[in-house]
Amino acid sequence: MGSKPDLSHMRIFGCEAMMHIPKEKLKNGTPMESDDGDEEYVPEQTIGTPPTSNITLRPHNRPNPKVEPKSYLCMANVPQTYEDALSSEDSELWIKSIKEELKAHEDNGTWELVKKPDNVRLLDCKWVFRVKNEESSSRYKARLCAKGFAQKSGIDYTETFSPTVRYDSIRLLLSIAAEKRMTIMQFDIKTAFLYGKLEEEIYMKPPEGLDVENSMACKLIKSLYGLKQAPRCWNAKFNSVLNKYGFFNSHADKCVYVCSNREAQVYLLLYVDDGLLCSTSPTIITEVLNHLQKEFNVKLCKTSNFIGIQIEQCKDYIFIHQRKYIEELLSKFDLDNANPNSIPADPHVTLQKSTVFENKKCFPYREAVGSLMFAAIVTRPDIMSNENNTLESYSDADYANDPVTRRSTTGYVFIKWSSRDMEQSTTNNRCAVYHRGRVHGVQLCHKSSLD
Repeated sequence: MGSKPDLSHMRIFGCEAMMHIPKEKLKNGTPMESDDGDEEYVPEQTIGTPPTSNITLRPHNRPNPKVEPKSYLCMANVPQTYEDALSSEDSELWIKSIKEELKAHEDNGTWELVKKPDNVRLLDCKWVFRVKNEESSSRYKARLCAKGFAQKSGIDYTETFSPTVRYDSIRLLLSIAAEKRMTIMQFDIKTAFLYGKLEEEIYMKPPEGLDVENSMACKLIKSLYGLKQAPRCWNAKFNSVLNKYGFFNSHADKCVYVCSNREAQVYLLLYVDDGLLCSTSPTIITEVLNHLQKEFNVKLCKTSNFIGIQIEQCKDYIFIHQRKYIEELLSKFDLDNANPNSIPADPHVTLQKSTVFENKKCFPYREAVGSLMFAAIVTRPDIMSNENNTLESYSDADYANDPVTRRSTTGYVFIKWSSRDMEQSTTNNRCAVYHRGRVHGVQLCHKSSLD
């Protein structure tokens, strides 16, 4: 107690390390140590070898903080703070983007400058910088964000929930558009969160780059990126604008909007600030977009990539896929040269939970499975399960398929699909099928209530 702690054992993250090779694994001519990378100083360290990207557990290593081979993993020329932006090689571009952001807040009326009130805690803010690579050039973007993690419930905010459109609603809307040969238009609301109006009284410190006196504070009038209630405020604002035009929310999905009081029915769905418009009348779509542009800064996009779903619209059908996302997964998990297969797994193999933990080779299995689950839920039902069941109708179930829990495997396929173990065991196959029919009926009611 009272003595200065010894920090000599602490090492810089990413520095070079010498990995000890046990004697029993040595071969003739093999050195006692290999050059490797030290992730962090723990009793049994996880070390990633640069040549093979393999993960090795070693309790002994000698870090060398003078060499930092992994420091190049950080994106170059992207400042982390306002001071870094001013001192970087591209300072002129960053300063320009900062001024554009401040001008946008001034035009939007995000805050008003007032004298710093007494006995009021000021919320802090920060600049977030990003380089957005486009096809022909790079855009330098600066965004002002509030430090919402410092907000206190009941004082700075109350409600935070904001809905987002369901993926099965997107597929259903696209199927309706394909059947009726609708025109589809994609749009994006720029700086969407800045349009929402705040109900709470929040004071913020003036951002760096804003030339004001130290005695002044920013009283927020509209929501700001980083605030906990910002998504909710934006959604409420968008709802009010659409209601003025005659749209109403679907009972099944609050982010699906329907307008039937025009010469042609119009569907609109929203995922945060990205939207799709569908109608058999291109004139009505233009009218809706003009109505939105009176309130928001709307950017029209080519209907080809919507929130990670690639859309190919043909004359008689619409094809959706996630080829780009899956190719990124193959590269991420070093499976570019893997042999393709027509099924996700061997249907004759029954997997069971292991009771013995073997840490022979660390592979991000859970991360890979989670990434594949996203593709399975959105566009690839064929990899949902390694059971290749032929469904006689739209829903099916077997009896006591799991050898451990004796639970049945259940599934259904239409616009939304599922294939998983039931939540409880059943006494016979008829009960399993009845249970599946009930869940299938609930999903069918959801689809029929969308319009």
